[in-house]
Amino acid sequence: MAILDQHCFCCVSLRKGALVSTIFFLLVAAATALLYVWGLLELLQRESSFDSSAQQTSILVLTYILIGLHGVVMILAAIIMFIGAFCYSPGSAAFFSVVIAIGTVIELGCIVYLGVITENQLQGLASQPYFLFLVIWFAIRAIWNMHLVITSWSLYQQLTSKGYLAGNR
Repeated sequence: MAILDQHCFCCVSLRKGALVSTIFFLLVAAATALLYVWGLLELLQRESSFDSSAQQTSILVLTYILIGLHGVVMILAAIIMFIGAFCYSPGSAAFFSVVIAIGTVIELGCIVYLGVITENQLQGLASQPYFLFLVIWFAIRAIWNMHLVITSWSLYQQLTSKGYLAGNR
């Protein structure tokens, strides 16, 4: 028995809901990568405001990691989840939903670190609209990511209970 019988208590089947959710997640991950690129450009413009080059380097490396996480890892995970839902492959949908959940937790830690260090070093980046939007954007996406994880695991349970194993239809 699956956690949910239908996608988010609506009339859409889990498989169709997973397909639509992963397409939406793919677009949001690309937009988030662009948002972090914008933040990177803003930090590069303020490079003279840092007290030490080590702190500036740590923030820049962290921003590069966030761009890579969303520009590469999350997009690949979304594509594989879509293919898994499309091809009735329960394992890929479930595994990559866990990858997305871990990526969300890593991103939370990065955002907290960025907020503390940039407020300390740049005296005011956290009060700017960019950082406030970044926190709100993360909160909305974290809720969506948890929704995607629950949907993917429900799809996994539903497909395995119906006998769909890797490659069998």
